[in-house]
Amino acid sequence: MKWRAAIVAALMLVVSAPCLANPGIADMLNIAWESFWQQSGYARGIYKWNQPLRVVLSGDAAARHREFALRQLHAVADIAGLQIIEATAGDTTANVEIEFVGSRDSLQAIQPCATDLSARDGLIRRVKVRANEGNVWRCMLHEAMHVMGIPGHPRGHTILTYFARDGSLTEMDRLLLRTIYSDEMAPGTSPLAGLQIMTRHIVGAVPAGPQRVEAENVADAFLQKTIAQMEHFANGSGEPPAILLRSSKTTAAGIAKGRINLQYYLGLAYSRGDIVAVDEKKAAQWLTRAAGAAHADGQNLLGEAYSNGTGVDVDVVEAYKWYYLGAHHGCAQARKSLTLAESRLAAEQIAAGRARAADWLEMNPQ
Repeated sequence: MKWRAAIVAALMLVVSAPCLANPGIADMLNIAWESFWQQSGYARGIYKWNQPLRVVLSGDAAARHREFALRQLHAVADIAGLQIIEATAGDTTANVEIEFVGSRDSLQAIQPCATDLSARDGLIRRVKVRANEGNVWRCMLHEAMHVMGIPGHPRGHTILTYFARDGSLTEMDRLLLRTIYSDEMAPGTSPLAGLQIMTRHIVGAVPAGPQRVEAENVADAFLQKTIAQMEHFANGSGEPPAILLRSSKTTAAGIAKGRINLQYYLGLAYSRGDIVAVDEKKAAQWLTRAAGAAHADGQNLLGEAYSNGTGVDVDVVEAYKWYYLGAHHGCAQARKSLTLAESRLAAEQIAAGRARAADWLEMNPQ
């Protein structure tokens, strides 16, 4: 009898342990965060459609797989509130192509399907899916989620995972789609801000009362842990989420890009109060790191910081320098800021700013 009492007592301790009391919430938060990561090693902002999907099917097996492929696309597009229009071959307005390939031009065995996506300012413009004819049944719904703009391959209960997924959408998949395609999630939203929004939706689905309070505590601990991990990663002393390393598809270039991206995203977080409290000095420090690594948007925001004296002393020449560099590296907003600055600065200030930018480019030729 004593051994039975001991087992019951142990089970009671497990059930009451705070870290295990809401395992579903922790799992959902992990899925949400890992969904923002490209498998090569970097987190990405929100990409989404703002127009109907005009789908064209190509390849010798298109007619055979047409009904199934369109059904899988509808499964995700309907949740996102997107219309699907089937286009014909040669239709120049088509923005989604699904190509069915045979054995002679098949994809790698470990990659039965692949999705390539192009976007601008967070808005998806065009997508192409390539699917091995023999693997359409097991990868089309997975690729349909990528078509919606979700890049990651998280672990847990989601069709996005590489590990032990089934052939149907989970409630977490539906939540991801509903949240990303809500008005609250703007195109281009940073992954840290996106995680904060996802967290609110995940916790908000928990019934009010003690369960909701506990879910809020789990979520807060998860967010703070994630920020700490990403600061280590951005500093070069940490790693991306373990699921990326497990997939064996990370690259040195992808992880290097990931560190720079996180420097920029942390700068945004501290300047806007995403997950963390607003801290203008920390924001400027992270933006300085990103700008120094030639992150174009980071250079533009660092220019704004010097122009407004946000976290740094006002220095209009230094601001001009970073606007110039941001424009040089392709940031459209930096080009606008540069034009505005040139309308306000004296000729000698502009010359000084360009000289500083030239010095920076000489010291950072790559």
